[in-house]
Amino acid sequence: MGRKRYRYDDRRNRYDDDRVEDVYGQSAGAIGGLIIVLGILYAIKDRTGLPWPAAVLLTVGVLVGLGYLAWRVKTEVVRRWARQPAEPSSAEVAQESAPDATAVVVHPELTAALTRTGAIGKDEVIPLSDVRTEELSGIGTQYTFLVPKGRTHEDVAKQLGPVASMLGVTRLHLNLETSRRTEREVKLLKLHEPPFTRPFTAPTRQEIETFAGIPLGHDVTGRLAGVPTFDKASLLVAGMTQMGKTTLVNGLITCLLIAYGEFELYLLDGKFCGLTRSLFHV
Repeated sequence: MGRKRYRYDDRRNRYDDDRVEDVYGQSAGAIGGLIIVLGILYAIKDRTGLPWPAAVLLTVGVLVGLGYLAWRVKTEVVRRWARQPAEPSSAEVAQESAPDATAVVVHPELTAALTRTGAIGKDEVIPLSDVRTEELSGIGTQYTFLVPKGRTHEDVAKQLGPVASMLGVTRLHLNLETSRRTEREVKLLKLHEPPFTRPFTAPTRQEIETFAGIPLGHDVTGRLAGVPTFDKASLLVAGMTQMGKTTLVNGLITCLLIAYGEFELYLLDGKFCGLTRSLFHV
């Protein structure tokens, strides 16, 4: 600890000595410059025979004129130097000599939305060749695209709110689906209106029969969605009073009847205060 304090004091002393030397040097320079100006002033007065006020004004005028002339010369040199074109670098020469075939046509809407929100880098783009657009009649626009290498669908999912703002809609209008083929593929659905704004038409018997599994309801696009099977499955339907639990169970029983034709169901409902075992069949 003592050594460090001594070293610090030594450095501080050296710093103070340097400041004193700078003050001495500047003072000596100022005195020398004043002596030179007085010498010039005396020479002009002695040479021209002018009184001291006139000699002072003449000296100041000459010094100002010389300073202005030096400034004009410097400005002209800088202006002429700036006119000379700079030699292009090797990277610029290589870029100019590259064929135009390497230019990538980008998707303007997706590229602007993703770069400005930070989902992809500012120097990254979404090529038009990597975008597949599908118009869903009365529902919205489905974009299927690839993000740049090193990015995943999660980068887009984290910025869905800002992306929706860039696309001119709200967060409720966007639905993102992940792909099972690659982490780079993104399926982005932009709805014309918020989801479930209007009730969907009830599915027909044929739609339920042809569905690959047991439908539970509609997704945001109006298509049936459900589970592959109810074999050896249990289901808990919970919620507040008058929120549609019984309606959901009745609809599920209807779909099970159409899908299986005959099945066993154990239904536990608080309204019946007991366990009911029923055999349903068509």
